[in-house]
Amino acid sequence: MKRNLTAIAFGISLAYAAFPAFAQTSANVNQNGTGNDVYVEQSNAINSNASVNQNGTDNKVGSSSSSTPGVLQQNSTNAYAYVDQSGNANSANVTQDASNNVNANVYQGYSWWTSSNNSAATVTQTSSSNASAYVSQYGNNNAGTVSQNNVNSGGWWSSAGVGQYGNNNVGTVSQADSSSVWAYVNQSGNDNSGTITQNASNYSGAYAYQYGNANVANIAQDGVSNTNAYVQQYYGDNNNGTITQTNVSNTTGNIYQQYGNGNTAVIGQSFGNDLYATISQNGSSNYANATQSGAYSNADISQNGSYNNANVNQFGTGASYADLNVARIQQVGNNFSASISQNGARNTAVVYQH
Repeated sequence: MKRNLTAIAFGISLAYAAFPAFAQTSANVNQNGTGNDVYVEQSNAINSNASVNQNGTDNKVGSSSSSTPGVLQQNSTNAYAYVDQSGNANSANVTQDASNNVNANVYQGYSWWTSSNNSAATVTQTSSSNASAYVSQYGNNNAGTVSQNNVNSGGWWSSAGVGQYGNNNVGTVSQADSSSVWAYVNQSGNDNSGTITQNASNYSGAYAYQYGNANVANIAQDGVSNTNAYVQQYYGDNNNGTITQTNVSNTTGNIYQQYGNGNTAVIGQSFGNDLYATISQNGSSNYANATQSGAYSNADISQNGSYNNANVNQFGTGASYADLNVARIQQVGNNFSASISQNGARNTAVVYQH
């Protein structure tokens, strides 16, 4: 059985679709104008598709500031949600729960010429497998949030991402109690802030890419193993990159800052073992710090520029002492400062200044 629901409205529209178990559902909503609302619900279905297109100002697909989703798909298999909004001050909220093979995409603005300013988008995926979610925003002062909880791969990696192209944007991705997931924030513009949080999610990766000025990237991972965190900041000044990894093992943290001045890079890895931290900076007035608590860890800092400062701290906690750790600092330029502190036995420290 297959049913289709299509609504084209000017004003306020409500689209509701709920079908018996194992139904195939398709809902399509197109709106032009100002102050439109959309709600679509699909449950207990196979091959569900919800598509919303809005062109105008102050349009809403649910509420991005509350728990009320504009698109809700639950207890389904092969569920796909698509939201496309053109205009300013729009909001979108998509939720997918207890489903398999789910995908959600929210687009606000297409390019620099058709931007969407002061808009907000939220995607939430819970208790699902093979899940992917993406928010794309072109414009200024936008906020994009993707949250995944209890999401597993089930065959391939689940993913969550935010892409923002403009000024003063905020991108946030959070993943918890999941496995084989990866998260990314991609921001091109000025004064952006990107945050990724992963808790109790093993075999995972977190990636923050920023191309602009005065950007801030924060990645926090807690209670994870076999994970990777990566921050890349190119072509901008006054960037700040921070990676915090706690209660981890076999974990890697990488920060690369290139072609910019006044950068700060900090990696903190604590209560773990088999830890790897790498920081590379190419510019002036940079600061780098890597702190590791555990055994069998490696820290590598490379700076190419002037007035740089690099510090590595490797130590144990309580009765556990650092063992077989390696710290390297390489600085090419003038007026550098390097410091390595290690507590334990059979550690190696190398400083190269030229």
